[in-house]
Amino acid sequence: MKTYGFISSGRFILTFLFFGLLLMSCAQKYEPISPRNETPQNRQDSLAVEFEWNYLLLSGYYFYADDELYDMEYYDVTPVTTDPYANITNMYEEMSDPFTQYFTPDYYEAVISWLTYSESISGLGLEVNEDLKVTQVYENGPAEEEGLRRGDIVLMVDSVSISSKTIFDRLVQGDIDQEIELIVKRNSDTLSFAITIEYITMPTVFLDSLDDIPYIKITEFTDTTSNSGGTLAEFKNALRDTEGATATIIDLRDNPGGSVDHCTQMAAELLSKNDTVIFEISKSLDTLAFEQITDTIPYVAEKDGLGIGRYFVFLQNENSASCSEIFVAGVVSNTQSPVIGTTTYGKGIGQYYFITFLSGIAGITSIEFYDRTFDTYNHLGISPDFTLENDSLILAKAVELAKAKTYKRTAKYGTTYKVFEKKASDSQKGKAQKKPGAFKIKRLEKI
Repeated sequence: MKTYGFISSGRFILTFLFFGLLLMSCAQKYEPISPRNETPQNRQDSLAVEFEWNYLLLSGYYFYADDELYDMEYYDVTPVTTDPYANITNMYEEMSDPFTQYFTPDYYEAVISWLTYSESISGLGLEVNEDLKVTQVYENGPAEEEGLRRGDIVLMVDSVSISSKTIFDRLVQGDIDQEIELIVKRNSDTLSFAITIEYITMPTVFLDSLDDIPYIKITEFTDTTSNSGGTLAEFKNALRDTEGATATIIDLRDNPGGSVDHCTQMAAELLSKNDTVIFEISKSLDTLAFEQITDTIPYVAEKDGLGIGRYFVFLQNENSASCSEIFVAGVVSNTQSPVIGTTTYGKGIGQYYFITFLSGIAGITSIEFYDRTFDTYNHLGISPDFTLENDSLILAKAVELAKAKTYKRTAKYGTTYKVFEKKASDSQKGKAQKKPGAFKIKRLEKI
């Protein structure tokens, strides 16, 4: 077993002050303390503090620190490179977990963005289905501002009659500030809307219907989307918009995960009061003894959810990971709802993200998740009840089950152990462009 040491006594007080600064820098308002904007009195000392800071984080929060982390002096070597952060990145690279990683201050804004925001694109801010019916109007988008509504049927785009979604998608493309006219049918009225193409923050929850069954597609779980309340707020709106439905299809295919706070609360919206969503076993730093401690936290539904009593059918695939798996496992372990698709990725661990002394970002695997029976899908994935890959067959089966409302889940978790491979070839830029799995941003109230 590897042994690891904590900060030497000569540096203890200084490190304690640094840790206090960490708490402040990890508050909800993200204010970088960057050497690019402020010149420290001693650049080399600042880099030394950044190194010690990250060692302290790993020793306190890395789930496998007891087995993998050596004494700090082992990593505190002068690297043969001009990269001032090389000894820090090398230390993280020596950890076996591929999701534990350090981002230098150059990637601060990029990482914070993908942790807290959904994708931004240019467009009108609406979705239509194959029948050219408007299925979604993005909150705070240009289409909503001009008065377009869900249920409107698009007849023309810029005086051109359209007969397919493909033609619609092509005609509504354009440059920022370009105005596009839509002619729509609303009940017995024909209405005209002049909508300007703008940059918009994408929603992460998309509502449609399949043979009169509500269909909710969730693409990720994040704090800020087209709705300032993030994915959770979008999902609750979708449930309210489909109030009275007796069955609903929820599609999590290709959803890589995101914020634990969002996916656990969303799962609770489909459960009864006092149902256990998931158990979290987490590692953290005792700031008095400077030792790693372990906590077990149950996520429990505090009240009956908005979707209680509905029959749910879940869709998933091998790219459904982390928070998607928390969401599925949290619900189906309580309701025995059926699952269609392929076995999920199998990531039953999560990361804390810290803003460090010099505004680097430390993502550290600190959490393992277990379902209400204290079983785990980590490295195994969640097995479907019906293994299907063809989209048409998947949707047809989902509608069939949703209409019958009788099938109870019988499958459990996968049986083939999946190794999370570490890719040494991944650059800082490449890592900074990847969406995280299940994560929490460590803030003052969480420590």
